[in-house]
Amino acid sequence: MKYLIIDKEHRVKGPRKGKYSTAVERIMSELANKDIPYSFAYLTQIEFLLKDGETSIRVDGTDITEYSHIIFRGHNLHNPKEYETKRLIVDWVDHYNTSKNNNKILVQNSKAIKNMPYYNKIFTAQFCSTHDIPYFDTYYRTDGDYLNKNILDDYPIIIKEYSGVNRLEKKMGKEVVKKNVYKIDSPKDFSQKGL
Repeated sequence: MKYLIIDKEHRVKGPRKGKYSTAVERIMSELANKDIPYSFAYLTQIEFLLKDGETSIRVDGTDITEYSHIIFRGHNLHNPKEYETKRLIVDWVDHYNTSKNNNKILVQNSKAIKNMPYYNKIFTAQFCSTHDIPYFDTYYRTDGDYLNKNILDDYPIIIKEYSGVNRLEKKMGKEVVKKNVYKIDSPKDFSQKGL
């Protein structure tokens, strides 16, 4: 048994003391406490070779079949290749597992990844709406022009970045990650910093 933890590369290390995100450090700690071997890689360290009718996937130079479990963490929403990479791995593992009865690879959240062709706020809102799951009222324009739209006159409004990308701001001389989430109580609030 060997686990593989895959995460996105973080733009700013933030207040963490370690090299990894808090969640990844916690996973590593739990695995180490149980004496379960693991490896870590970024999504940018994955390579696919499709040759002679065979597909092989290497993660930081190691064949993916060396792992029994894969835990995906985050991915950058502004780079669709990262989510596509997760989907490719899930599809490949499904195919691999049909022929390997004794050495199956388990992928955390594989069913959800297979059922979500996109990973963004609009798809999530549409999915919830379609399946009668309570969700925030959502308004989206493909052209990004939200000024002077009557539908936005019902305050308060929460405005979020479509792709979930956070902005970087300088705070006391250091770059910090700030969520692109804004509360709008009146038209004057549209002038908030970062909006």
